[in-house]
Amino acid sequence: MPKNLNLVHCVDAEEWNDSNVMDSTDDLNFRYASEASFDLPLSSATLFLISRGENLGGAVRVVTSEEQADDSAKVLISLRYYEEKVRDWTKVCLLSRDEDEDGVGVFTPLWRGGRRSDRRLHTVNYQITVTLPALVSEASPLQIKHLETDLPNTAHRLEDLSNVSFDRISLRATNGPIDLEVRLTALLRYLLLTEMMVLQSLTTQSSSIATTNGHITGTLSSSLLSRLTATNGPIKVRVNLTSTEQSNATFVAHTTNGPIQADISLISTAGTGGTFHVSTTTTNSPLSVKFPTSPVGSTLHLEAKTTNSPAVVSLDSAYEGSFSLLTSRYFHPRLHVNEEVEDPSGKGRQRRVDVKEVKRGEVYGDVLWGDEPQAKGAVIVSTTNSPVSLNV
Repeated sequence: MPKNLNLVHCVDAEEWNDSNVMDSTDDLNFRYASEASFDLPLSSATLFLISRGENLGGAVRVVTSEEQADDSAKVLISLRYYEEKVRDWTKVCLLSRDEDEDGVGVFTPLWRGGRRSDRRLHTVNYQITVTLPALVSEASPLQIKHLETDLPNTAHRLEDLSNVSFDRISLRATNGPIDLEVRLTALLRYLLLTEMMVLQSLTTQSSSIATTNGHITGTLSSSLLSRLTATNGPIKVRVNLTSTEQSNATFVAHTTNGPIQADISLISTAGTGGTFHVSTTTTNSPLSVKFPTSPVGSTLHLEAKTTNSPAVVSLDSAYEGSFSLLTSRYFHPRLHVNEEVEDPSGKGRQRRVDVKEVKRGEVYGDVLWGDEPQAKGAVIVSTTNSPVSLNV
């Protein structure tokens, strides 16, 4: 158990309740199942889940229920295992940390040696369900300061949390999918994932999500900073990125050895203008980034980069600024210009797409509306040993 945790109470043998071992979609054929639950106060500075140990893993779900008390979160933990004694070796505990942080931990012993068959019999699978109170009105969402998980080998699923507002959310996992039906709209979002991620309806000010070996898919609505990071897996997302009068908006998507496909709609709370910073990078895989909409007079700074695979970027007609297309010298960058676009401001301005410089594997130029451009964005699209294309 990490040293910064304080042990409040661990589940005793008589506190476990038998549960249905068949409540599972996997084929592991566990013989036994037991469950226990804890109530955590929603007033906590942090609500956290943690697991450590060998032969340990499972899944966690975060849901809402009208039956849940308004001032607490229920954490239900169901353990499944092959041998009865394994449950007694497993510690499921109520924890505290620092000041005003409350959580639940699952811990198993670290085995030394032993046959493979023994290790299989010592496997513990947990199913954790965190139930938050469901509030009817979106005008006054449930407010939670910080939700944190640190659960290796664990699948994550955050279901419809559209009426829950998180100041911060931090999810960390390895070798397990993360499936989020969330909308992230606020101050800082840091999403570091692999396996799987689906985003649709969560409100938070800060989020950090981490896992390895997988993919990220879904829909994300955010402002200020959003970061998605995967390893060895694809990223396929729709993003609504909002810039406010008080702050710029930043979106970062990074993976390795996996394709990126991102449709990013740029939104300004003022209706026009706004500054956006977007970075999408991968290696050895195709890259496709589209901007279906962007505000008139907005400024976009984009880096779209891959290696050894095609890179394609499509800009909304409102874009103004420079562009740079870069690839290996044996390839010719492709610039596709829509000659029939109308002035998105409705003022009848004429658009100019000026190609300033062409080299082997490089094209540089500008997109301008009218005689006095309102914004000076910069778009850089690059790859190696493959085609690079820009649609404007």
